[in-house]
Amino acid sequence: MKEGFLSALKGDVPEKVPLFIRDMTLGMDVLGIRTTDVFGKEFDAGRSADCITAFQRFTGQDAVIGCTHSAAFLIEQFGGEMKYPEQGIPVPLTHPLENVTDFSGADPVPKGKMLSALESYRIVSSRLPDTAVVLNVTGPLTKAGVIAGVEYISMLMESEKDVMDDLLALCMENLSAVVEIASRDGSCDAGILASATDNPDMFGPERFREYVVPWTKIYAEVFQKHGLPVIFHPHGTFVSEEVDMS
Repeated sequence: MKEGFLSALKGDVPEKVPLFIRDMTLGMDVLGIRTTDVFGKEFDAGRSADCITAFQRFTGQDAVIGCTHSAAFLIEQFGGEMKYPEQGIPVPLTHPLENVTDFSGADPVPKGKMLSALESYRIVSSRLPDTAVVLNVTGPLTKAGVIAGVEYISMLMESEKDVMDDLLALCMENLSAVVEIASRDGSCDAGILASATDNPDMFGPERFREYVVPWTKIYAEVFQKHGLPVIFHPHGTFVSEEVDMS
């Protein structure tokens, strides 16, 4: 199970195609647990791990995300607010760094719900030793869009490039701190960059080359430094030479 998945990440051809369903909330449906049972003032790492474990045992997949994931980990990290419906996916109410031009006061070190999420990874890893546990983090423009808003980063890329560079540097510091903790704990076997906003259809090939390609390489180097392979999972159309990742 784990071996086949990690082998495939190295470019080998395992005996069977590994199954990895990148989902963070279906486990709640398997157990009939409400969103508000996991997310509230605190994040319940134990219940999160229960959901992930039940989902893996239901599907038999070879790799799992080790926590019931949410934008809350970033939004609240930087002082924003979330809405937690009783059922369904938590929804951001504010982007905490929207319209901010000086990020010197923003602390990239994981805290609050993010630390509890990492505890969920540890629990899942101990319960499912034969299953690969994949650390779910966001890609560079996706992370920036979560904490500052997609419209705002669109404006920054066009007219305030220095501010955009500072924002992306802050995002990288946050990513580095999360990966370092996960690596130190030994709770994750690989990472995945969830990168819906790192999208050439959304911002165009020029912005993709200017921002996504170099920062994704930096993100990958962070994982490689800690001995973890990483999957890049962007959205968009990648059939043109204009979005060459090389």
